[in-house]
Amino acid sequence: LKNKPLVKGTVYVMRTKCGKEECKCHREGELHSVWRITRSHQGRVQARYLTQEEAVKYNDLTKNYQVFRMARAELVNLHQKQLKIIDQLEKKARRKDLEDKIYK
Repeated sequence: LKNKPLVKGTVYVMRTKCGKEECKCHREGELHSVWRITRSHQGRVQARYLTQEEAVKYNDLTKNYQVFRMARAELVNLHQKQLKIIDQLEKKARRKDLEDKIYK
């Protein structure tokens, strides 16, 4: 990742009624498509409606965030594997017999 801008969240289309009694969604049950962005923040889900132009922009930014987080998770996993190998090497190299002799 080369310093791509990130926005935490997910952009998606939601089908909903608008609430206007004279609207087609109330009369005929045809739902509107609206763009939304959601994110988790301090243990709560935050959501907001987007215009189509905002949806295009934020969709790219949230995808960058998801790619970044996947790469981060992969690095954490590799680091944990490295630590496990280092611990195994230390265990094999330790001279417990000499340690016991010194600390008696």
